[in-house]
Amino acid sequence: MNTNKESTVITDEMVLAAMTAIESTEPTPEERQAGQLAKLIPVIHEAIKRGDSKDKICKRLKASGINLHHRRLRKLFDAATTWPTESNEQLQGGAK
Repeated sequence: MNTNKESTVITDEMVLAAMTAIESTEPTPEERQAGQLAKLIPVIHEAIKRGDSKDKICKRLKASGINLHHRRLRKLFDAATTWPTESNEQLQGGAK
């Protein structure tokens, strides 16, 4: 077993770069996409409520250029079907 450990030299530039990276509030591409897709949940909820099929909704998404993997679509539909109905206004900052 080798007990000799190499010491790593940490420069001021490295520390500043690390601080900037840690403090960055810029969302990752995945976080950005999730935020965009979350905007669809209330609209999908309303479509399901009025009786639109999941297939019809998927076709509309694809026609709009949103082509998602079936797992991501299922998550969207699950979120839309559990979307609160009576408290929508409260969640969106509306009247109580």
